[in-house]
Amino acid sequence: MSLTVEKTVLDFVNGGSNIGRSISETPEQIEESLSLPFDLDYDFSKVCVCGMGASAIAGDIFADFSNETSTTPVNVIRGVDLPRWVDSDTLTLVTSYSGNTYETLELYRQARQRDSPIVSVCSGGELQSMSEKHGVPTYPVPPGIQPRAALGHMVGITALCLDGLDVCPAKKELQRMMPELKELRDTMMPSYPDNQASALASSLLDTVPVIYGHPNMSASSLRWKTQINENSKMMAFSGVMPEFNHNEIVGWIEGSPRMRCSPVVLYDANAPETLKGIIDASVDSLRDSGVEVHEVQIEGESSLEKNLRSSLIGDFVSLYLALMRRVDPEPVGAIMALKEKLAMFLRP
Repeated sequence: MSLTVEKTVLDFVNGGSNIGRSISETPEQIEESLSLPFDLDYDFSKVCVCGMGASAIAGDIFADFSNETSTTPVNVIRGVDLPRWVDSDTLTLVTSYSGNTYETLELYRQARQRDSPIVSVCSGGELQSMSEKHGVPTYPVPPGIQPRAALGHMVGITALCLDGLDVCPAKKELQRMMPELKELRDTMMPSYPDNQASALASSLLDTVPVIYGHPNMSASSLRWKTQINENSKMMAFSGVMPEFNHNEIVGWIEGSPRMRCSPVVLYDANAPETLKGIIDASVDSLRDSGVEVHEVQIEGESSLEKNLRSSLIGDFVSLYLALMRRVDPEPVGAIMALKEKLAMFLRP
């Protein structure tokens, strides 16, 4: 590793690399995007968020939030085919940071064929060009950021749309939690004593993290997994408790993953007592069998706050893992190489 790259990695949380700086600015990204004007008026009874990878995570977060706050269902679609239920009564939110994601462009075309009211979110690319041509409202994301480091912008714009169209009270909830989210961010910077993100990264080093969230935090458990995959260049997996009790617990206790895998439980500190009891019993069973379980206590008044706090912690854990493994969190060469191979037949 060159001295230049090494210095970038060693300084990334303090702003030494673009991705570290962008992740550190997640709360400010949210505030910036929430300040955009919004004046759309659509009629619909359900919501479909289309995206891939990091561009779809905001949709996952609001799908969790809508489950507890809204009578309008919000579903996230990853792939190249819209479900049959998407129709002219479905708001389709098409999200692609680059604006060139093949799968997302395909979903956009299908949504137009079904006369679905569409809103596009991107930083440019083909999605912006098509949206302008078709008169589809487009909300801009600042260019020049890794898609996985633009979560704040995606969350802010998605909240703006869903709140402005009366799906869920997302904007007010985000504004309420901003001071606490910034405070949490500050506790994970390198100079802060008792840094939970750095300590957990040390425990997960040289293992395969398996991240489990409560049902209302399924979005952030997926976010942890993908950030560790991309930033830390490590294998990681994710799941949901208590579904875990009906399958995976057998593998953990009766199989032999403990020499290689590390379970991480994103623990909802304000969960109902019944759910807490189920999760506690699961964790106790793992520990009784000799499995080391890492619990991360997540505070918050809503699933939106819990998912964002949890995601921010996971983002910093992934950066510290990159530091400890002495890898640059910025490039994702494997993804870029695959895109080149697919380019011949995945053309919009």
